[in-house]
Amino acid sequence: MQNDLHEKILECSNSNWQKVAMVISKVYLNSDNSYTEDEIGRGVTELVEAGRLESKGNIENWRFSEIRISC
Repeated sequence: MQNDLHEKILECSNSNWQKVAMVISKVYLNSDNSYTEDEIGRGVTELVEAGRLESKGNIENWRFSEIRISC
């Protein structure tokens, strides 16, 4: 389940900076609501910690932080 969630997050991300809240909303809507927003948020954090996503700001504050796919 975790790998599937990570892939969905990466599919909804790109190389441009996007608000974390926007990416979480896209994943939530594109996964038929099979994940909670908190689960998606944890997935985003895991991908940032793994270096697959870059972040600006405190990613736990979804509306005031941004992520993008690592270059």
